[in-house]
Amino acid sequence: MNLLPRRLLPAAVLVFAIGSASAQQPAAPVQIDWARAVPEASFKPPRLNNETSWRLKTPRIAGNSTHKEREWGVFDYTFDTLAPWTDNVVVNYYILLDAEKVKDRPADAPRFSFLQLTLRFSDIPKGKDHKVSAVLLPAALLRHGYITAFGFEMTVQDKVVYADQQFTTGSALASVMKTAWANNPTVKAKWWEVQQIINSPQTTKLDGYLVDRSKTPFALVAPDDYEMSK
Repeated sequence: MNLLPRRLLPAAVLVFAIGSASAQQPAAPVQIDWARAVPEASFKPPRLNNETSWRLKTPRIAGNSTHKEREWGVFDYTFDTLAPWTDNVVVNYYILLDAEKVKDRPADAPRFSFLQLTLRFSDIPKGKDHKVSAVLLPAALLRHGYITAFGFEMTVQDKVVYADQQFTTGSALASVMKTAWANNPTVKAKWWEVQQIINSPQTTKLDGYLVDRSKTPFALVAPDDYEMSK
C-alpha cells in the first residue's frame, strides 16, 4: 500500500534519484604527500650528551613513597603533523650500550649491547607537539653500561620522514661511523645498519630492556601529552 500522497510521490522519487546520482559520483580523494606530512623541522629530539634531558629518576606519584630512586633513560620526541589524520606511523628506537666500565663484567662477555624497540601509531590528528616516548630500564644502565650511540627513525605510510643518530662524546663508535661515511659519501649511513657493528662478536642483542612508556611509571605523568601505541 502506498502511504505517500499522490501529489508528493514525484517529488520523493526525484529526491531519491538525485541521491543516487550523487552516490555514483564520489568526491576525489585528497592526495597527501606523506613524506612531508610530518615536517622534519618540527622534531624536537633529546640530547644524548645532555644527560639531564633523558636520564630521569622514578617519578613521584601521590600516595606512593619509596626509599629508592632508580634512574631511567626516557627518550621523548616531539613533532607536528599537517594531515587531518595520520595513520600507519612506525617509530624505531635504537641504542648501543658500552660495558667497558661496568664492574664485575665477565672478561669474555661482549662489550656492546644492541637494543631496538618498534612502536606503531595511528589516528594522530593534525596539530602541534605530538609526543612519542621509549624508556630504557634502570637495569640496563646498571648492568650493561652507558649509552654510546642512540638512534631514532619514523616512517609514515612506509616513507621515512625523520631519522636521528647521536653519539656520546668520545664514543668508540664515532670513528667507525666516520669511516663508513667516508667510504660512501653520498649516503650518510645509519649506525644501526652497519653490519660490522650490529653483527660484531663484541655485540650482543638484548630484548626487554627498551620498552614503551606506557609500561613504566612514567605512563602516569602527563598521559594526555603522548600518543598511544598500538
